[in-house]
Amino acid sequence: MSTIAKNLEKLRRSINDVALRSNRDPDEIQLVAVSKRFAVGAMEEALGAGQIVFGENYLQEAAEKKQALGDRIKLHFIGHLQSNKAKTAAETCDMIETIDRPKIVRSLHKHLEYANRQLDVLIQVNVGEESQKSGILPQDVKSLITYMQDFPRLRLQGLMAMPPFTPDPEMARP
Repeated sequence: MSTIAKNLEKLRRSINDVALRSNRDPDEIQLVAVSKRFAVGAMEEALGAGQIVFGENYLQEAAEKKQALGDRIKLHFIGHLQSNKAKTAAETCDMIETIDRPKIVRSLHKHLEYANRQLDVLIQVNVGEESQKSGILPQDVKSLITYMQDFPRLRLQGLMAMPPFTPDPEMARP
């Protein structure tokens, strides 16, 4: 068994244990393996171990990997999306986790219409209101959700948020 397979097995056991302790169904939890800067070969190993969903934050790298691995993977874009890269994102990704402004909504929708496809998306929320992080401020989420209702090719699946880093996990919970 490869190191990647062993690590995935260990991680899945940990997810299972935490889910059960939290009264959650482990099957409802989806692991997104961040594959940025990993070679296609490493992703092939992960695929062999049952990992299907991968996260990328560089669109050129994501497009190359999607071309190499095709429909065997589900590709999530997890980086800050620039509107000039929306076409590549619309053609390449299975989910965008970083929707944070109307301009991105409009641009993605336009390219999705042209490609005749729909795309699952998450709104990225800057919950810590940190200047170094992307994402919409919490008080602006409702207005972006309302705005997105006019763009049916984007299927809003929920929110994505990264709390401020703290050495004490309990400080991130609020």
